[in-house]
Amino acid sequence: MNTTPRAQAAILLIGAIIVLLQAAWAATLAVASGEPLIWLVSGTAAAAGVWLLRRWLTMRRS
Repeated sequence: MNTTPRAQAAILLIGAIIVLLQAAWAATLAVASGEPLIWLVSGTAAAAGVWLLRRWLTMRRS
């Protein structure tokens, strides 16, 4: 499937927003429940979201 660089950048941005929203939701659950496993999920989702945003910024610059 061939997609344009602009479409790829849009897909990355949408993915980053979704993942960061999931990280915020998981962090809210972690605070409410105090479960360490949810903290791990929240941190992993946040790291993935930041990675996607960095990838998006790199793609936009090139």
